[in-house]
Amino acid sequence: MRPIYYANKALAEGCRLFHIRSILWFKAFAIQLVESAPLLLFLAIIKFVPPLKMSDWQLPYYSSSALAIVCALFMARTGRRANQCFVGIYVYLYIGSLGQIVELHQLNEALGLLAASGMMLSILVTAVAYLAFSMARLGACESGLSFDQIGPHAIFILVSALSFFLSFFSRGNVYLGEIIPFCILFFIYSRFLRQKISTSLVKS
Repeated sequence: MRPIYYANKALAEGCRLFHIRSILWFKAFAIQLVESAPLLLFLAIIKFVPPLKMSDWQLPYYSSSALAIVCALFMARTGRRANQCFVGIYVYLYIGSLGQIVELHQLNEALGLLAASGMMLSILVTAVAYLAFSMARLGACESGLSFDQIGPHAIFILVSALSFFLSFFSRGNVYLGEIIPFCILFFIYSRFLRQKISTSLVKS
């Protein structure tokens, strides 16, 4: 009877661990879904309501920017560190909305020229801003700067820059100009850099 007892105990423990991991996975997926909601809304609108003239961009920019504000407040409220890639995309949406509000045609034309690479550029600029913020805080500490704290930011900037150039010089190509650069950037950031960057910010 004891083998059966231990087998049942192991099975119960396995089910408990599976349940816990399932909950953690679902929470992580839900957070990623919330973070990506403004981008998904933006892409859905321009897909089903294609902008034919400059004023047609108001609907996708305004609606996705409003949702981005809600998502940013949610992340801040829950104390979670936002994905830098999505923060850069939020900034891009805010800039696009600002261009529509003030009718800054040069900005709108520049965004139209950049196409998907505009988001990549916004992510790159946001990454540089994060690095500058970290260096300013770390520079004020007695311990000073270290590669473990600055390195992940620098690597993310490098990857963002390469993704931007690939996207910019491949405009018009859905795969090389949009899908591949975004997949590379999000994968490297989420898989290798996000935790290290969050840790460096905590240490600072």
